[in-house]
Amino acid sequence: MILLMDYNLYLISVVVDGDPYIECKDTRLVVWNPYWGLTRWIEPRYSHHLIGCARFSYALGYVGNISCRSHKLLRFIDYFFHGPELEWYEIYDFESGLWTTLDVTPHWCISLGSHGISIKGNTYWSAITRNSRSHGLTIYDHDHIICFDFTSERFGPLLPLPLNAEYYGDVILSSVKEEKLAVLQQQNRANPYMFDIWITINIEPGHVLWTKFLKVDMETVMETPFKSSESFFIDEKNKIVMSFDETLNPYTISIFGEAGYYRVVNLEQHANTWSRSQMCTYVPSLLQIKQLPLIQVEKCFII
Repeated sequence: MILLMDYNLYLISVVVDGDPYIECKDTRLVVWNPYWGLTRWIEPRYSHHLIGCARFSYALGYVGNISCRSHKLLRFIDYFFHGPELEWYEIYDFESGLWTTLDVTPHWCISLGSHGISIKGNTYWSAITRNSRSHGLTIYDHDHIICFDFTSERFGPLLPLPLNAEYYGDVILSSVKEEKLAVLQQQNRANPYMFDIWITINIEPGHVLWTKFLKVDMETVMETPFKSSESFFIDEKNKIVMSFDETLNPYTISIFGEAGYYRVVNLEQHANTWSRSQMCTYVPSLLQIKQLPLIQVEKCFII
């Protein structure tokens, strides 16, 4: 499911009937603005399932400014195990309603199903240099970030994370008001109770500058090390970080701040025990979802 939030588009995975191993027969995508209750369906050209699961990754971005934006959807699968086994990159244009195949030769690896972060209309992932040792790696092994530029419709170079990945363990990305990228780096190998939050001073598809936002030592407030989920949120003004703690349960949010501040918030448990909790920001948007004319929709299905 794709959400349109404050001029930004986000893809949300939906588990069918509470069973993560069910192979979904309907592979359509839907764009939804919850403020207006408007939707638009998108029909992919191809589908592919690995071990019964759809393994495409998605990124939503735009070209232009707030008053005149052209949205696009990147869809790709890059299955790499001891070597490239399946690569496919394509982009959907919301104005024309057409898919275009992209010529991409990746020199990087992005984990299957990895969540991209939207910054200034472009999307960033954690990544690692592509080689024979890249197979089986997860987002927690990545030591760089990489950007897809929706204006040029190209990936940029690998960009450095603020600290050495050999010293740090988990690497998780987030955004700050869609203008800054944030990274949580946890010292699993040196000190599992310690993690740092960095945010960008300047970020573009081809370069990045970082500054440290917060350093957290959990040893004085927690019996076991904190294990962040694949998402987190920071409040830049109050200098706090919030994330689901995988060592507790999927419905517990841990909040950390300066001077040893620590708080736990328990959410109401959802009936679906298979679901994984994700965190994202949401601001109601007045942006209308443009619909394709009926004749143009019919042509899109014929191609």
